[in-house]
Amino acid sequence: EFQIWGQEPTLVLPYITEHWADWSSILPNLEKTMFSTNAIHCVDEIYDFIIEANKYATTPLHMTFQISYDGYLGTNNARKADADLIKNNVMNLITKLNQISLPNIGEIIFSYHGVISKEIFNNLLTIEQIEDYIKEINTFLSDINNNRPPVRKPIDIIIQGVRFSDSQCSIAGANNECCL
Repeated sequence: EFQIWGQEPTLVLPYITEHWADWSSILPNLEKTMFSTNAIHCVDEIYDFIIEANKYATTPLHMTFQISYDGYLGTNNARKADADLIKNNVMNLITKLNQISLPNIGEIIFSYHGVISKEIFNNLLTIEQIEDYIKEINTFLSDINNNRPPVRKPIDIIIQGVRFSDSQCSIAGANNECCL
């Protein structure tokens, strides 16, 4: 499995894509790739990476792109973006992918989840603020789920619940509703 982690892995994706033939020769039986992204930038780079990975895959390649949404405090303030930009970027990418053949890709999963980091959690001073923040993230996730574009295999969209980073606590409930 080939994974890329860090602040925003897609920032180095053009370099990985440029040398994917080399990576493929080192990892000839690669079955999975995975990385996380906030989907604010680098959508074209993700598309280019998928095209290149398809070109060199020798077994059906399963690709997961974990889309993290930090809610309005993390996304709007820190990254100068918004939920609509993130939704539109991924939907545009899926639309482009739906138009091409990817014979060597077994699966492409766009896995959405909400994240509440310790830094954001520390800015939420009351239980009501925490509940409102979780509701906002769930609204984002529900909107993605309810307004997804048509996808064709091998593409799929998975909606996960909200989780706290920097802790072992998961607050995802049934139907992507969250509870504390």
